[in-house]
Amino acid sequence: MVKMPLNKWRFVDSPMEIKKFMLSSFEGKDFLAQQKLDGWCTYLVKDDGSWLKSINIHGTNRGDNLFFLSKRELSKGGPTDIPVSSQISNEIKKIHIPPKTVLICEWMKRRTQDTSIGEKLFVYDILYYNGEWVGNLGAMDRFQKVISLSNESLPIPDWTKTKFADFYEKQKSFLWTEGIVLKKINAPIKGNFSKSEDSGSLIKCKWRSGSSGRDIVTDRLTPALTI
Repeated sequence: MVKMPLNKWRFVDSPMEIKKFMLSSFEGKDFLAQQKLDGWCTYLVKDDGSWLKSINIHGTNRGDNLFFLSKRELSKGGPTDIPVSSQISNEIKKIHIPPKTVLICEWMKRRTQDTSIGEKLFVYDILYYNGEWVGNLGAMDRFQKVISLSNESLPIPDWTKTKFADFYEKQKSFLWTEGIVLKKINAPIKGNFSKSEDSGSLIKCKWRSGSSGRDIVTDRLTPALTI
């Protein structure tokens, strides 16, 4: 097992931002596209407590050795608990998640405009599986692990490997999305945590800015891409 401090978990690749007209240039180039959900980025951790304590993380056991930790606050060294409801905790308990597993989720409640979605926890990536660091796997291989763990209680975001522009357009009908994220299928999560770099492994195309709101994304300078 590769040991890696929890407070250093992050994607080293800084996401590059593009406009819709550029999406066609990514077709056929082995990218996975996922909904970019407008929620609160959360680590769902299954642990008996000893693993987290050994790396100085003190979260609240929500039952069945489940921890819900804020990715943003964790990276800053601040309070880490996400106040998910008991309903969410109980639903997750129905799923077999191996010990020492860390899933990257989007908690849909505090920041979504569309209240019809209610409170949900979507899982879209994975860092550890049964104590094994899986960030060395490509994005598609990691996502296949996510799919194998998910069900109605822990849904995955919509995704596709083709017709990225059409997929992007569909997101405008969901107020709880911001656009789409493209991930290179064979790109791992890298281990240099000192600084982020634009590598083209993580690319986002947004129809609105999200979080606060309702504003449509305006034109901006787009970085040059080599694909």
